[in-house]
Amino acid sequence: MPGVLIAFEGLDQSGKQTQAELLRDRLKEDGRKARLVSFPDYGTSIGEEIARALQGEREYGADVMQLLYVANRYERKPDLERWLDGGLILVCDRYRASS
Repeated sequence: MPGVLIAFEGLDQSGKQTQAELLRDRLKEDGRKARLVSFPDYGTSIGEEIARALQGEREYGADVMQLLYVANRYERKPDLERWLDGGLILVCDRYRASS
């Protein structure tokens, strides 16, 4: 059975991560295979560049930031596809609508 991707979107500090963690934990308690994924993913090379920009170490226009966010999701695409093909429920703290 293919997996499902559930995304929490919203303003900064609106509780997305908290709700995503609660859902992931509940799914696991119910015996479901679930994983929490956050975007931007600062653990990747593009994610590190996004972090530098958000911390003011780099200056990029909005168009370049948009491309970085898209590229960050793209570099995680193989993992997301593998997890979904494996039947995992992916609970995302932000996804496409946030960029």
